[in-house]
Amino acid sequence: MAINDLNVGTWSSSSQVPFADVQNGQDRRASVADLTTYLQSQLTAAGGFESLYLAPNATGWSVTANPVTPGGNAYLIVSQAAGYAAGTVSMPASPEHEQEVLVSIVNSVTTLTVSGNGKTVYGAPTSVTTYGFFRMRYDGVNQAWYRVG
Repeated sequence: MAINDLNVGTWSSSSQVPFADVQNGQDRRASVADLTTYLQSQLTAAGGFESLYLAPNATGWSVTANPVTPGGNAYLIVSQAAGYAAGTVSMPASPEHEQEVLVSIVNSVTTLTVSGNGKTVYGAPTSVTTYGFFRMRYDGVNQAWYRVG
């Protein structure tokens, strides 16, 4: 059947779209919702950052930098009320290759822990001064987060 022989329809998130799965050598289908999620992750990873916010009011704060779009880049702004002795930033639990997390911290943190959430972390800072920042990038081949920039 040719595509011109199909009935005209209205798009919905459950509509199905055919595609060639070259890696497996098969034709497959996916919902528009799945296609949208995939495209958003690819477009976001190319440079856009989703902003996340945390305003802790005590030492020992902890936050996971999980962007809304799976695999998307996150820009985490931590605006704590004062400088604190300890804080923890955890990377996304299911990172994708070349995903990035940019962190800006308004007040100093004497002991900063950067957790890879099960992945190895290289070069993360152990403290930050006022208006400190750092950027982490995930490498899917080595399954590790690296400090960049």
